[in-house]
Amino acid sequence: MTIKKVSRCLIIDDDAVSRYLAQEAIQEINLAQQIVTANNGMQALDYIKEHCLSDRANCPELIILDIKMPVMDGHEFLQELAMLEDLKHNNTSIILYSSAAYQQEKEKLKGQFPILGYMEKPITSEKLIEILSN
Repeated sequence: MTIKKVSRCLIIDDDAVSRYLAQEAIQEINLAQQIVTANNGMQALDYIKEHCLSDRANCPELIILDIKMPVMDGHEFLQELAMLEDLKHNNTSIILYSSAAYQQEKEKLKGQFPILGYMEKPITSEKLIEILSN
């Protein structure tokens, strides 16, 4: 099964173990050339403002986003990201994940962003392949 590789993937999660497992899964399937991590939505937004606004080639093509985090959660991050006019038509896809299945979260975000899929933690290479193959 062939999946599209990306240059840069951004993992946003407040849990260090979950970030590590996500990185391992991405590396296992050789999905991204570069993996960047952030502990919360605010840190990720700062990264995007610093690296992407001046050059879209630096933007992550894939964001793996935890829904529930302190400081700035996944919803707040997506709302702030949507307000960055320079990135409105960027080619970034998003995978949401959480420690619990949040059907209402899925419905709330439907149609607002290019959401590739949703998964429960822990992230695995098998789950990634399944989402990226659809």
